[in-house]
Parts: sequence; C-alpha cells; structure tokens
Amino acid sequence: MKKLLLITLLIANTIYAQEKKEKVNILKNTWLIGGKISLSSTNAETTDNNTSKGYGISLNPEIGFTIKNNLVLGLGLGYDYYKNENTDALNYSRSRNVLSIAPYVKKFIPINSHLLFSLKGEARFSTDENKNSDSTNLSRNKTFFVGFRPGITYFLSKRISLDANIGSIGYSHFNRKYDTNDETYKSNSFNLNLNSSDFLFGFTYYL
Repeated sequence: MKKLLLITLLIANTIYAQEKKEKVNILKNTWLIGGKISLSSTNAETTDNNTSKGYGISLNPEIGFTIKNNLVLGLGLGYDYYKNENTDALNYSRSRNVLSIAPYVKKFIPINSHLLFSLKGEARFSTDENKNSDSTNLSRNKTFFVGFRPGITYFLSKRISLDANIGSIGYSHFNRKYDTNDETYKSNSFNLNLNSSDFLFGFTYYL
C-alpha cells in the first residue's frame, strides 16, 4: 500500500508541476527495445538448525514498433530460473526453469511532458520444468494467459524511459504433468491482481 501511495503522489506532483507543458507522445514508426530483469535470494534457518537457501533470476526482453502514435505492437520473451537447497535430513534441492513468449499490443495515454499511462494487452504462453535432486516429482507445466496489464512510463531523457507495471487482469489456463506417473492437473481461472507489492520495473530505449 505504501508503494502504491508513493507512485500516486509522484504522478500527482508531476502533473501539477508540468501541466502547462506539451504532452509527450511516442510517434509512429518508432522502435522500442527494452525489458525487465530481476534477481532474488533467500536464506532461512529453522529452530532445528536446518537451512533453506534459494536464488533466482528473471529476464524479460521486449521489442515493439508503433503502428500509429502511442500504439505499439510487440513481442516479449522470458526466461526464469530458480533453485532452492535444503540441509534437512533429506538434503535435497529443487530447481525450476521457465520459458515464455508473449505477443502484445500496448496503448499509451500521455499525461504530461514526461509521463504516460499505459494499458498492455498480451497473450502469453509459458512452459516450465520442476526437478528435485532425487529425480522424484519431476513435473512439466504449461500456462496460457490472455489479459491486460496497467502501467506507467516516465521519460528520463528523450530516448530512455523507466517503466513500471503492477498486476494484471485476465484469463489463465494451467496444465501440469508428472513424469513419474500418469497424473495430470488442469485449472482455469479469471483473476484480478492489483497487488501493490507486485511491481515490475524496466527500461526502454526508443529508436
């Protein structure tokens, strides 16, 4: 909630300070190259002196092209890796690899000379593999998502912007299959996620 309030205050302050200046526009025939990267690390210890350590990386490059002012068609790719190690009696580790592809259309709405609101519609397909060190419970998952992601774009210079997306609204289909048996699991859901703790930050370069 604090993050959401901070962003709201930033937007209000920027609008007030620059409301008389010309609004920024992303012109037709502009290339957008950017993406997001994140790193994570965890280290936990239980009362019986067992430890759990984990680390992960997420890479999400994107490329887009404006077919008209403030309207972009593009493609996003994704790779996520996470590994967790436990020093309990079993002393096992678990890893996860995720690959994704997401064509999208993105509409920008200018607010002032530096700031734009955006609404991104995308269809994302991802596949991931979960594996334990003892080769048990190996599963392969497939997820299809179609929906919208709201966001804001702030131009740091003429060609570079800072981008933030928060949450999503849309439909998801999930399918899981275990390699060790014939068990499968499927689910369909429609979700609205506007959690203020789930920010995604990135940069974009404009050609």
